[in-house]
Amino acid sequence: MVHFVALPSSSASLGMAVSTAIIEALDNGIRDQLQRTSQDFFFGVLISAFVVAVGVVLEGPEILHELWPSLFTWFTWTSNERLHKFERAIKKVAFLGWLLIGIGVFGEGVFEGLQNRAEGQLQTFNGILLKDAQRESGNASQRAASAFERAAETEREASQENERAAKTEQQASEENARAAQALKAAEIARKDAEGLSLQIAQANQRASEANRIAQEESLKRAQIEARLAPRTVTPAQQKDLTSRLTALGPHDLDVLIYGDTPEILHFADLIDAPIRDAGWNVRVWNVISGGYATGVLVRTLENSGNDPPADLLVKSLNIEDVVATRWASFSKAESGLKYIAAQVNGPTWDDNKIAPIRLIIGAKP
Repeated sequence: MVHFVALPSSSASLGMAVSTAIIEALDNGIRDQLQRTSQDFFFGVLISAFVVAVGVVLEGPEILHELWPSLFTWFTWTSNERLHKFERAIKKVAFLGWLLIGIGVFGEGVFEGLQNRAEGQLQTFNGILLKDAQRESGNASQRAASAFERAAETEREASQENERAAKTEQQASEENARAAQALKAAEIARKDAEGLSLQIAQANQRASEANRIAQEESLKRAQIEARLAPRTVTPAQQKDLTSRLTALGPHDLDVLIYGDTPEILHFADLIDAPIRDAGWNVRVWNVISGGYATGVLVRTLENSGNDPPADLLVKSLNIEDVVATRWASFSKAESGLKYIAAQVNGPTWDDNKIAPIRLIIGAKP
């Protein structure tokens, strides 16, 4: 269920007549409701992503029929009329998939926006609690200072009374009685000051707890953004990568890209460009079918003597915040196209011209 929450100025401002337990219960209730709202919106994002995935699957038969008509001869071989009916059916399924993709993408945008709004409200509410706690701490400090001042004033009055008692024995009894009363008042004031000190400590504790919660929510938001953000390499990082690889001299490198999403292709271009600028001979193929990979992997041909440059390539990518990993070496017999994919897009593949270093770029882990 989706909840919309209007932020109050904080339940801490309800007044001194409301007990601390009730105030804390109201604050916790509002915070929990905001957190549940954020979680509901995030669940909506997941549902929308699932709808998009279903839509993509529904569009698949139409594309497969156009690329490989022989796959569906069981449904279409008897007559042209049967073929026509089959094509209309898969187009209807594809149209439904297109509608689901549109609805899912729209839902993702809406729910993500609502989740960001709920996260902002939660952080704003935590900030309000922190400010109220700080204001309460300041007020308690002022009351404590006033109590200490009253205690000091009372002690001064007691001293004056004792001095007047010394002047005359007749007034000594009266002055001593007033001095005793003044000391009693001083003790009461001291106890009041101790009570205010306890209130200050409690207010500081609440302020610390509110600050901790705000930091946790900020960290969660940063983690979500990091998962959704595309991989990138800045121009400065590209320049540093080129500088490190240039020192090795030119090397032959085959790049295999698994996946055709904009994120994968753009990320591959950001890595490919500085390696070419370093003087390396780079050839790039897009794997169309027959394989899957995640992250960035570096392999070498067995007994080719290219482990040092491959290790430096991995190290240089890691230094520039690109998570790369050395993978097992491949033998000459395993270097051919049949061990990689059913089909690739790029330069003409020649099993006799295999680069000894191979860079594999796949989807974001």
